[in-house]
Amino acid sequence: MDQDNNTVASEQSSHHALRQRCMAALAMASTQPSVVLESTPVLLEVLSSAHTGSTRFSVAEVVLACHCLQKIAARAQDTEETGRCFHDVIIPRLLCLALQAALRGEGPSDHHSPLLEEAVLCAIVSVISTACSRLQPSLAGQTASRAVSLFLDGDVSFLPDNSFPSHLQLLKPGDSWRQSQLVCLLMACVCTLPRSVEVPQIDRLLSQLEEMSCTCSHQLSYSSAAKCFAGLVNKRPQG
Repeated sequence: MDQDNNTVASEQSSHHALRQRCMAALAMASTQPSVVLESTPVLLEVLSSAHTGSTRFSVAEVVLACHCLQKIAARAQDTEETGRCFHDVIIPRLLCLALQAALRGEGPSDHHSPLLEEAVLCAIVSVISTACSRLQPSLAGQTASRAVSLFLDGDVSFLPDNSFPSHLQLLKPGDSWRQSQLVCLLMACVCTLPRSVEVPQIDRLLSQLEEMSCTCSHQLSYSSAAKCFAGLVNKRPQG
């Protein structure tokens, strides 16, 4: 029996190692826009499958998939096609999956989505931050507007799956740490954009970020709110 268990464990370890090598190879090969358009959906599917539980992925594998997306965002040729891919597909899909995980965590479920884990959220932050820092000005402005509308007003119209509750209030301090910790994704969307990109409703945004940073008891939530507040203040013109 012990020998059988050891054999199964060894096979699983080899399978995980193979998947990790494949993801790393995808990231290394993805510099041309045409390749980016083919490789990024594969990595996004890892996150989606891990979230739904349709395929078993460890937290480490999900983090690696995010790191591979971040490498692609950093190394891909700076073209309009690549920018559109991240703006139209990758960033909305990441926000959608994270929001689905947060809302699913509120109800009974046998499957715990790895997208609730701090390590995974921080890895998603690195993807979005890197992508936003390289967006063309027009796309960067749209990203800022979308992110602010999502977090202030619950506007999910730009997400690939917008069948979310109409009363979303992601910046209101409350009992749900799963939702409040998503503020780290707002930080990723708005704090790495060029200074020339105007962040809409910034006074209202700063007010709610300040409230969250002072009243929320969940560490990732209040620390991310404080960092986002500071990042936005630093972007404002002096005086």
